[in-house]
Amino acid sequence: MLGRIAARQGEPARAAAAFARTRALALAGVPDPFGLAVASYGEEARLHLDAAAALPPDPPAPVAASLEAATELYAQQALRGSASGVQSLRMVAERVLGGDAPADPALLRAAVAQPLLQRVLVAYVMARGQDDPGTPPAALAALADALQADGVTPAAPDRIAALCYRLGRYDLAARLVAQARGPLAAWVPAKLALQPGDM
Repeated sequence: MLGRIAARQGEPARAAAAFARTRALALAGVPDPFGLAVASYGEEARLHLDAAAALPPDPPAPVAASLEAATELYAQQALRGSASGVQSLRMVAERVLGGDAPADPALLRAAVAQPLLQRVLVAYVMARGQDDPGTPPAALAALADALQADGVTPAAPDRIAALCYRLGRYDLAARLVAQARGPLAAWVPAKLALQPGDM
């Protein structure tokens, strides 16, 4: 409650300290029957979302950094079994990818430079693609464009390669999969080989 009060009073540093103290107390063995320690991850993440909303859109890097900080906290919350953390990660992805509107290319390029946020974005478009695999969503195309920007290091090259294959961006898929290991990294070259009839 001290953290929430501080947040409402416009004191994010004091709020974050209170949320961190909640987690420290729970880790030290203080009873937490209402799950406040797990909830505090989401409360602290909201501070970063509010900071991102208050920033000007240009330059986009500070906005993306605030979204990455929120993503890290929501991921911690989700890892501890919170459905709210999972839904919050989805909302962050939708915010970056534009939801029903086209994504802001500058923000998307800045976002994919953040490793965890990039992984969340890729997981989100992969999950959405399962709903209608025959028609890749516009978000997928926008994400693929952003991942080709100079200086962007793919955090999950096998997944991104599979997404690019679905989009028909075979050269990019082949380039990315060369950096990857795992089942998807074997699947993409196999699909690429089948195109010219290389059984």
